[in-house]
Amino acid sequence: MRLKRTMSVLFFCTIFMLTSITVFAATKSRSSTYSIYHGVYSTNMSMKDKVIVKLTPSQCSKSDLGLYLEKKYFWGWRSPGVGTNSKDVSSKYNSTTTLGGGVPSGTYRVYIRNWDGVNQAKGKVVFTWTKS
Repeated sequence: MRLKRTMSVLFFCTIFMLTSITVFAATKSRSSTYSIYHGVYSTNMSMKDKVIVKLTPSQCSKSDLGLYLEKKYFWGWRSPGVGTNSKDVSSKYNSTTTLGGGVPSGTYRVYIRNWDGVNQAKGKVVFTWTKS
């Protein structure tokens, strides 16, 4: 009886660990800080489908921040043309936003735009995406 219980616990632990490894391998996350008057690009992300952008402001500007998803093509960077490619979010409050949704696999980046242009916006940003 004790051997049976031990084996079942080991089996479930193994399944749980394999599932966690699979989920971890399928997504990637990168965090950074921003300090902008006008705008800044994220680093490139090799992704498919969508990217989740979480902003935690520490100093706000007087207007919203714009988030723009861009795909790399052989001639340059452009909007992918499908899915949600841009959103405006508050520069004052924490926000979590999804960009993309149905975009093809490729190399992407996010442009964070401070619409104020005079007052500096600062904070923390986390990008989470599904790897392609």
